[in-house]
Amino acid sequence: MSISRIRIVSGPSQGRTIDLPDTDELIHLGRSLDNEVVVEDPALAPRQASFVRRHGRYAVYVFEASDVRLDDRPLPVQQWVWLPPVARLRLTDATTIVLEAAVSSAHAAASDGTDASLPAAAADGSRPGAIETAASTPASASSVARTAAATPTARNDVATSPAVLPEPSAIRSHESPPHAQRPMTPTAADESSSRGESPATEQTNWRTEAAETSARSRNDQKASAAATAPQTPSRAAAKRDVPRFVADRQPAHALRLEDGHLPELHLAEETDEKPHRQGWSGSSWLVYAVLGLSMVSSAALLLIDAPNPAASADRQAEARRALRRFYEASDDLQPYQRLLLEAALAHERGDHRAERDAYLKVLALLNAEDKNPFLGLTGRLSDDAELRRLVTIALQE
Repeated sequence: MSISRIRIVSGPSQGRTIDLPDTDELIHLGRSLDNEVVVEDPALAPRQASFVRRHGRYAVYVFEASDVRLDDRPLPVQQWVWLPPVARLRLTDATTIVLEAAVSSAHAAASDGTDASLPAAAADGSRPGAIETAASTPASASSVARTAAATPTARNDVATSPAVLPEPSAIRSHESPPHAQRPMTPTAADESSSRGESPATEQTNWRTEAAETSARSRNDQKASAAATAPQTPSRAAAKRDVPRFVADRQPAHALRLEDGHLPELHLAEETDEKPHRQGWSGSSWLVYAVLGLSMVSSAALLLIDAPNPAASADRQAEARRALRRFYEASDDLQPYQRLLLEAALAHERGDHRAERDAYLKVLALLNAEDKNPFLGLTGRLSDDAELRRLVTIALQE
C-alpha cells in the first residue's frame, strides 16, 4: 500500500473509503463536520478520536469515555495507543472502521527500528496482546525501552499489539515548549538505561538543556536585530542626551489675579419667556388638528342632506302598490303570495309589527337554498329580483 486509508465496513456510512493525508499532523475523527474524517453516526461524539503518524505507524487517542475497541479489546481513554498496520476499530455498536497504514521502505529506514522496538506485551508480564496502559506501566519510557531491548525483533518488523504513547501535547510536528513534559522515545530510553540514569534525571537534564538553548536563541535574535537595524545620526545623538530636571520653569496659570481680587463667578439668569415659547410650539400641532377637524365637520353638515321622511313614505306606499300584482292575479296563492297578502292586511289594520314579520318571511323564502335555481320563487328570476327590491323598500323605516 502506498496511501493510508480508512475503510468503513459497517454502520450508516458503510462502504466509504477515506484516504488519509500524507502528513504527521493530527487527524481528527468524529460526527462534526470540522473533522478531517467525518463519520455519519448519531452515536458518535462530535470528536471521537484522533490519529497521528510517526515513522509510518499510526497511533490513536480516544477523547471521551466510550466503548471503542481494537480487535474486541477496549481502548484506554485519553491515552495514545499504537496501532498495527491494519487495525480494526469498533467505534460504536453500529460503526466499525479499518485503518490501513501505508508501510514504505522510506518510513522503515527513517524509523531505524524504533517502531519495531515497541513491546509486544505489557511490562508487568500480563497476557500477550493486551493493551498497555499508563497505569500498568510506571516510568513508561524507561520500561518500554528495557522491554524492547529484551524483545528480539527484526529491523523492519512492526509490532502488531498496541502500546501506549505519551500525552497528545507531546506528539507534535514542532518542538515542545521548555515547560512541557518531554516524552522519552525508545532510543532515548535505551541510552539513559545504558548510562544508568533514571527517568527523572534524564527529564531534569533535558529541561536544563532546553532552557539554555532557548536563552541562547533569544540572545542571538536580539544581537542580530540590533546589528541589522539602521541608526540615523539624530537617533544616536538622542541616545547620548541625558535627561535633566529643570526646576526654574513654572507652568502658566490659567487664572490671573489682578488687584488682589479673586475671580468672581456670574450666573446668568434665564427669563420665563423661553419655556413658554417652547411649550406653545410643542402643542401647536394639537391646535391645528382641532381646527381642521371642526372645519371638516362643518362642511359635512352643509353638504350632506338629511333623509326626507315624506319622500321615504311615498316610496314605501309605491312599493306596497307594486307588490299587489304578485298575488292579485292568481287564484291559488303560493306561500309567498299569502305572506304578501297578510302584510297588506296588517298595514290596513295599522299593525306594523305583523306587516314587518310577513315581509321578513318573504325575504327568508327568497334566500332559501332549496328553491329552484332556474325558476326561482316566483317562476322567473327577474321577478324574484323585483320582489326582493320592493320588500326591502317596504321594510325601511
